[in-house]
Amino acid sequence: MDLINVLKECHHLRGCGRRLLRRYGISNDVEFTQPFAEIDPGITTRLILNWLTLNAKDGYEVELRIKVPEEQTVYSSKIRMHNGTIFVQRVRKRPQLVGKALHQWESQANYQTITFEET
Repeated sequence: MDLINVLKECHHLRGCGRRLLRRYGISNDVEFTQPFAEIDPGITTRLILNWLTLNAKDGYEVELRIKVPEEQTVYSSKIRMHNGTIFVQRVRKRPQLVGKALHQWESQANYQTITFEET
């Protein structure tokens, strides 16, 4: 839930970039190399946000889906990148996504191996 609150604050401030998300960066070497499928989804989300600030081109948009077990709901957040800054365009509850697959990672995908793929 803490990450949801940070994303809401980013939306309110109309951009947050690394300043507010700094505490969500990589905290140890294991997170840098361990496959996303084997670690906590919250850690994976913060790693992806960190990666985006360093690698996404201006205008890149992505929708994050974040499960919050304490509330038994899912939030979706649409973010857009500009000059290495994350602009949160919305944060919404999405109860219809509870119990559905929110993401699927290749078995060995980690911070070092992820790339952009057009869908």
